[in-house]
Amino acid sequence: MKVQNDVALSNYNFHHYQKSECPGMSYRQLGKTSINVSTIAFDSLDKLLNEALRNGVNYIDTAYWYGQARSEELLGQVLTKIPRQIYYISTKIGRFELDFSRPYDYRAHILLEQLTMSLKRLKLTYVDILGIVNGAPLLMGLLTNNGPPEWHPAPSSVFQTVSEAISYYKSKGTSLVKLAIDYAIQFPGVSACLIL
Repeated sequence: MKVQNDVALSNYNFHHYQKSECPGMSYRQLGKTSINVSTIAFDSLDKLLNEALRNGVNYIDTAYWYGQARSEELLGQVLTKIPRQIYYISTKIGRFELDFSRPYDYRAHILLEQLTMSLKRLKLTYVDILGIVNGAPLLMGLLTNNGPPEWHPAPSSVFQTVSEAISYYKSKGTSLVKLAIDYAIQFPGVSACLIL
């Protein structure tokens, strides 16, 4: 595994040379840790990664489930060129690939195996934050105007109730998406809201 610490900071013209705050970006303490993360996390990889890091995003979120390892693999290729001390990175474990009969497995040896594989794909020796997959603030699309994917596990009665709520809040000049995200980040204990 290649470790990024050998990348010279002088090769990057970031707004800072430490994990620090950038004007215009909101940060919150992550639980009881000393980590302050941007309230908006970078959740996908494309040509914007460098620009996002240069403009204050210091938190990169990924997981095996994001493209069945492709997100972690692409990040692993790009992050070897970025000084490790510039960003925090999180990944998530606990979810099985396309096995909807057994989507989650929290046994210790499975979680350790998944973490080890994630580190190899990311070409890192550690991640700053490790999550256990369980949910999302928009409930896998359920709380959006477009609605959830066809395979969403919610019963039809929930779909109907959410549809009525979307119409109600729209008539009041707001959206269920905005309310869901505002609700998720209103608590001091919520450090960042991942928009998936």
